Amino acid sequence: MKESCIEYLVKQFNDLQLAEEIFSEYVDSVKKKALEAKESFDDRNWMNIDLVAHAIKGNALSVNDLNMVDLAIKLRSAARLSNETEVAELIENLNTLVNDL
Repeated sequence: MKESCIEYLVKQFNDLQLAEEIFSEYVDSVKKKALEAKESFDDRNWMNIDLVAHAIKGNALSVNDLNMVDLAIKLRSAARLSNETEVAELIENLNTLVNDL
């Protein structure tokens, strides 16, 4: 996924170094948001999970990480329904995606 995101950013900015810097910032941001989602899940704070997923979706869109966008949309939906089982599974999937970045 990293390569396709960086290719997308290079097309946008015509600058490989800038693209790599933006992607690095994206990774750092998503890692922090994934931790926040887990902490919010531990507290069963559904509203904050929704907000965190919304932020992840926006960040992922900015680098064209469509797998992360899809997961964030699903996480928002599950959080809004307070679906504990689905949210737990999606947060686990989120952590897997983040570790693969």
